[in-house]
Amino acid sequence: MSYTILCLDDHIQELQEPLIALKKALSVSILPAEDIRHADRLLNSTDIDLFILDIELSEERTTGISLARDIRCIPRYARTPILFISTYSHYSRHLLSSVAHSAFLPKPFTADALIAKVGLLLGIDRYIQSAYRHAPLTVSTKHGVSVEIEAHRVSFIALEKGELAVQYIDGQALRFSVPHGVLQELLAQIEEGEYTELRQIYRSVIINVEQIRSIDLNKNSGEVWLFRDNVPKPVGNRYRRHLEEFLPVKESSTL
Repeated sequence: MSYTILCLDDHIQELQEPLIALKKALSVSILPAEDIRHADRLLNSTDIDLFILDIELSEERTTGISLARDIRCIPRYARTPILFISTYSHYSRHLLSSVAHSAFLPKPFTADALIAKVGLLLGIDRYIQSAYRHAPLTVSTKHGVSVEIEAHRVSFIALEKGELAVQYIDGQALRFSVPHGVLQELLAQIEEGEYTELRQIYRSVIINVEQIRSIDLNKNSGEVWLFRDNVPKPVGNRYRRHLEEFLPVKESSTL
């Protein structure tokens, strides 16, 4: 299957090497655009399968995020995947949460990182398999049974009165009794596997920061709301640093 990708970046030449590698690896057509007007012409005259949008656009009165919201208003692009790119990592999830079916890749990035991310967004099987290949986290129940948790599907993990509650993004839930020390073992596996989206926010709670809907740190403990979950998760004072890049205060300083 052939795909067409529109890439908007006001420094498009700097992306030449990874874009050439992307085109070769996935046999895709890439339409480069250096400004909003050029991008508008392309997306209205061609069927686009994926957008790559730089967030900061010099000499423009809008941003990649605003453009993405406009794109979502076009019926045929309501669910077309969007990959945001930026040198500012604090954009990574919280500021993009209003744009469905999107992902973030911080600059600078390698050609391999771009290819893997685009392949996953396009639903190409080998990239899906690669992304999930090292995903399982392994814990033991109180009765010694080994249970695998698929890391990239996790919305949150919480230890509640000797039971480990695992909530997946798709709504599936696991709950089982665990021995003492399981949360520390999970955190060690998360660190070793470099699952950067999974972060501890309370002594007994780990969340997927890509699922953050809103954050309130005005209270003594703080709270985080996740998509498809109506129960806020507490934030401990010692773990606030794990959420700094998602705080809305940074939104007004950049946009």
